[in-house]
Amino acid sequence: MKVAIVHYHLNPGGVTSVVENTIAAWKTLGLDIEPVILTGRAYQIGDLENVVEVPGLDYTELLEQKLTANALLQNIETAVRSVLGSLPDVWHIHNHSLGKNAVFADVVNKLASRNDELLLQVHDFAEDGRPGNYNFLRQHISRISHLYPSGPNVFYGLLNNRDYELMAKCGVPETHLCLLPNPVSLREKSELDEKILDLPGDQFFLYPVRAVRRKNMGELALHASISEEGQVFANSLGPTNTRLLPIFDYWKNFVKTNNLPVHYGYSDGRDISFEQLVYSSTSLISTSVAEGFGLAFLEPWLFGKSLTGRNLTDITKDFSNKGVDLSHLYKRLNIPIEWIGEFQVKGILNIALQKTFEAYNVELEEDTLDETYNAFVQNGEIDFGLLDERLQESVIISVINSPEKKNYLKSKQYLAFPGDAVVSANAEVIKTQYSLESYGNKLDDCYQKMLNHPSDSEEWKVSPEEILEAFLTPSFFNLLRT
Repeated sequence: MKVAIVHYHLNPGGVTSVVENTIAAWKTLGLDIEPVILTGRAYQIGDLENVVEVPGLDYTELLEQKLTANALLQNIETAVRSVLGSLPDVWHIHNHSLGKNAVFADVVNKLASRNDELLLQVHDFAEDGRPGNYNFLRQHISRISHLYPSGPNVFYGLLNNRDYELMAKCGVPETHLCLLPNPVSLREKSELDEKILDLPGDQFFLYPVRAVRRKNMGELALHASISEEGQVFANSLGPTNTRLLPIFDYWKNFVKTNNLPVHYGYSDGRDISFEQLVYSSTSLISTSVAEGFGLAFLEPWLFGKSLTGRNLTDITKDFSNKGVDLSHLYKRLNIPIEWIGEFQVKGILNIALQKTFEAYNVELEEDTLDETYNAFVQNGEIDFGLLDERLQESVIISVINSPEKKNYLKSKQYLAFPGDAVVSANAEVIKTQYSLESYGNKLDDCYQKMLNHPSDSEEWKVSPEEILEAFLTPSFFNLLRT
């Protein structure tokens, strides 16, 4: 079987890890698959083979020259033939609909229209808190209906059941859906990993992520504001997107000014490996308010570490159903609405809703504000993770200055730590359910389903409008994602 894997780049990150694990899974299972990997940027880090850089495939904002869809398609086909000698049996394309390239969605639609076999693996949605991406697509794609092509030759790969059910509800028959949860694997522990770092504090809680807004950096500072003596919190890396640096620098200055035991971007400028930092930590922590797959909920246990912090049940219910115990994580970090004020919250929420719906070119209905406020506030309490940075700052300062508020939050015991038995049991479940072998078999089943589908299957269409509507519901709204 000849397979062309396509992504905008192969920089270190989530999709690149999936591509690397895909190749590793094929080798582990001994599958007879001949791959070519297409990327829009020079591939400099890693040991993937048969990688071809394709002019015009990178993020459009980084390209000096913007190609037409026909020209980009020609470049892609030339690259594939240079390795495979022909066009592939399967095009395995990642994040085609994310809005990172002005013409790539039209390229994919052209492939679909001529009946090429397509597996469109969607890791992230432009409709999910990325109005800039969505409008970019709307401006450049020939028709918005082309964003999610359909046909007997088109299949969609989803990371979790939430996205699987969403696509099924919006028009994709289950015969054309593949559930492809990411594999989880760690490299062999090295001598360097064994060298325990001299980290600050008696207990060092590591949040091993880049500091982007949805990772909810303010919540780390809130935990630090009520921490016990000797407890230190840190996230590993600062953002690479320069537009996010002001918020990152703000939080760094905030914790320094208020003498909070938090280190943002702890690994930046230090000659330490990710693995070494994890092994040296007391426990890992997550305060994220949005994830695609949710690797952060699986990886800690394989390091022999516990995980504490915030749960995202729409993502982690897949893990729980497989036997991973995350019951100690909190679903909401509630504070009394009186600490902020109903009037202030409604005012900020109203402005944010108007801007978001306007950005997506969708009319804001009259009852949306009340519905969203009721999702934010339950039983007189609001979830801290739904607030923007300005509101989070005001809450943290009030907690710092109020022993009563500190005691209130301490009494909630939001940070819980499971014992060694849970750590070991979770690790065993993950090794079985999310192994390379398991992923490789799921992917191979999906390919076989594609290559053996009936050519006269019933026609179907995806509704981009319904997908957008699903992500604009009050339960998805968050001020950190506006």
